Amino acid sequence: MRRFRMVTAMVPLLLAAGSALADGDDHGFSNRSLNGDYAFTGSASCLNSVGGFNANFEPIGANVSTTNFMAQGIRTFNGDGTGTVHDAFTISLVVPPAVTLSASSFSFSESFTYEVQPDGSVTFALDGPLTATETAGPAPGLTISEVGIVQQGRISADGATLTTGATSTPTVETLTFSTGLVESRICTRSFTLVKLKRDRDDH
Repeated sequence: MRRFRMVTAMVPLLLAAGSALADGDDHGFSNRSLNGDYAFTGSASCLNSVGGFNANFEPIGANVSTTNFMAQGIRTFNGDGTGTVHDAFTISLVVPPAVTLSASSFSFSESFTYEVQPDGSVTFALDGPLTATETAGPAPGLTISEVGIVQQGRISADGATLTTGATSTPTVETLTFSTGLVESRICTRSFTLVKLKRDRDDH
């Protein structure tokens, strides 16, 4: 009888624990799950077309090139769905089929918005243009304004790391150069972010 009473008394506790585990399956992520400074590093490859792309994401015209680059910097999350990128730079390689091959480095910054889903998936979008300035290469001082970047990723269970990449379907981005050239591109990206310090409101 005593054992029966003990088991009966434990049933509500076991049910509550099971419910908590079920509720925790999605970890309860929200925009507040990303808060503070994250160092990032990664690489990308882009197909560039001055003539843009058709509905099948094929470049229009013959003025087409491919760019590979790596980038690193700091992505700061404010915990409210907004953030900034700073102390960032990229090394870019223009490779065949471009007629003129080159290597360049750029410093860049941006502001962005983000939306975190309960399962830990996250989507990033530019809040205004990304601005970049060439610091070394064929055209030092050249500036570029870019719009249309959208990335998707996922947060680790403890919120300390984050992966981001391209969207599940190609996204056309637009670059405007200080020379007046306007170019479209489609990129693949792979980035890892690691949290550097405590949440901003802990300081």
